[in-house]
This record gives sequence, structure tokens and C-alpha cells, in this order.
Amino acid sequence: SRLFNSVRKQTRSRYDYSASGKWVRVCSLYENQGLQPVSLCPKSEALIAKVLETFVQNKGFYKRIGSPYCHGYLLHGKPGTGKTSLVFAIASFLKRHLYFMNLAYIDSDSELFQAFASVPANSIVVFEDIDTMTA
Repeated sequence: SRLFNSVRKQTRSRYDYSASGKWVRVCSLYENQGLQPVSLCPKSEALIAKVLETFVQNKGFYKRIGSPYCHGYLLHGKPGTGKTSLVFAIASFLKRHLYFMNLAYIDSDSELFQAFASVPANSIVVFEDIDTMTA
């Protein structure tokens, strides 16, 4: 039905890059609660929301300057401090899919490029525990 297709289009998902070199859908991310589920002070929440909204509203700027339309963040902190929760909240706020990549499964630069190229537009790519990776 139309209602089912509409809901299905709005359903976000989490994907993990597998050892077989493919993206595997792990689960659905149904709720769109934005940044509210994360425990942030009001000032930090407002700042993050403004930065994200500015990025989304300025796609034309990236095109004008010839830069890829992408934005990166490096989150750091002790385990259990909410980095991954913030990533899920940002994905909810932006209504985007999440793609988690473990660099241990990447064997070459070309495989990394191929993995990135296969991620749909308007998705978020996450490298967890990148500090544990070695060359």
C-alpha cells in the first residue's frame, strides 16, 4: 500500500562493512528523535544542531567552490562516554542511514575507495575505534 511504502522510505538502517567486502544491513533505525536522546547541555545541543543545519542548507556552496559535499567529525573520549550514541542521534536528526566500517576488513586503498563509492548519497559513514588501527 502507499502508506507502507511511505513508511518504508522513511525507515533508516544501520549497515556494517563485512569481512566479505560487502555492506550488510544490521537493523532498522525507526525512531527519529533527533538529538534529544543524548545527554547534552542545551548550549552544546543547539551548537551541534546549528552546525548540522548549516551543512544541510549549504549544498550549493560546496558545488560552487568545487568541493565534495561532505562533512567530517572526529569524536574522542573514553569508552562509554556517548560517542556512538551521539552518532546515532546525528543520524536521527538528519534522517540518514548509518554505515559502520571496520578498517580491519579493508585490504587495500582501492577496496576502501570501492566501499566508500558504494555508500548511497546522504548517508553517514562511521569509523569506530580508529585509534586502534595500525598501518
